[in-house]
Amino acid sequence: MSNQNYIIEMLELKDNNIAFEENFYYKEKIKNVTHKVFEGYLSYQPLCCSKCGVVFDEKFEKHGFITSNIKIPDVAGFKSILRLHKQRYLCKHCNKAFTLKSNICDFGCFISNNTKWKIANDLRQKRSEKDIAIANNVSPNTVERIMDSYYNTVKIYKNYLPKVLSFDDFKSVKSADGAMSFHLCNSETGQTIDIVEDRL
Repeated sequence: MSNQNYIIEMLELKDNNIAFEENFYYKEKIKNVTHKVFEGYLSYQPLCCSKCGVVFDEKFEKHGFITSNIKIPDVAGFKSILRLHKQRYLCKHCNKAFTLKSNICDFGCFISNNTKWKIANDLRQKRSEKDIAIANNVSPNTVERIMDSYYNTVKIYKNYLPKVLSFDDFKSVKSADGAMSFHLCNSETGQTIDIVEDRL
């Protein structure tokens, strides 16, 4: 197995279009935190222009690189970043430039899919969103967005009433308007219909 394949296997990068040069690894301080930085290059021949859809031909030319710092899971206890130089192409049919895409992260996103899967797995444990965010080098809002995208939330249906309706008041969060909140649920299934902030 070549060094290139070892690196891809170690970092769990499922994209064979990423190449690493000789000095691909170094340490760098980012916001006073030491990071392991892996520098790679994404380059391949696209099938067509992502702007106008014209099939690749001689009127496409390479148009430099754009660099993205993609957060990947920790390596040996250090925060890690994949510094990916993505090839750009200029389409002479529409005179617009476009950047090549990789399956290691979503387009326009700087958090790798491996990191998102790790966060989703961490959410199965009894840990706070803040702790998970610190452990994965992301913000608590990112953890919440990933939780919403990976796990189905309970949909509240307000356009009908069940055969048997149960309700009760309870002490809810401090940010609620009233002292007591009002809970309505389907007595047969236990499904919540609505929670009103104030019982009045």
